[in-house]
Amino acid sequence: MNKEFLGKIEAFLLMPIILLYYFLLPRHIVNLIISDIRVSEIKKVSFWSFAYNFSIHEDFRSTVYIRLGVRRIFVSWIKPGAKCFYNLTPHYGHSLFIQHGFATIIYAKSIGHHFFVNQQVTIGFGGDGNPTIGNNVSVRAGAKIIGNVTIGDDVIIGANAVVIKDVPSHSVVVGVPGRIIKKRNSMNESWKRVDIKL
Repeated sequence: MNKEFLGKIEAFLLMPIILLYYFLLPRHIVNLIISDIRVSEIKKVSFWSFAYNFSIHEDFRSTVYIRLGVRRIFVSWIKPGAKCFYNLTPHYGHSLFIQHGFATIIYAKSIGHHFFVNQQVTIGFGGDGNPTIGNNVSVRAGAKIIGNVTIGDDVIIGANAVVIKDVPSHSVVVGVPGRIIKKRNSMNESWKRVDIKL
């Protein structure tokens, strides 16, 4: 049997649990999950699309489990999330998207709205604390954000970049150690090439 067919069978079997969660969860959590669906590769918001994608996409399950918090214990043993995905962040804004979350550790003070993260990312504790991440931030594969740093709004952290200092809003950061290679002009929304060490 192929994966799509098995996914449909699992989705059908999970439907009673999903409906129960839907009606028992506080509305703000349901709304956060819906916002996560809208920025994911799923796009269509319905019970069926949720159940189907929950059954076949472990990254999507990880996102849902973040939203459920301790409530996940009733369902996470049936369908685990992404392998080697660790989350210790207490607060995320809306529109969270985990793409290929394998070997990813996220331990920030807080993360804003519209957060995108790839595989093998580490966001975590340094000797002086944990990062704070703003809105509209994208962290690409293999990137590291370590310590008590602040990542501003509208920032892209490039693949394999290492960030150990604050990053201002409207920036693109690459390299080891991280440096800013682009800044956005908020007046006309254009990007300007720069080379600024952090």
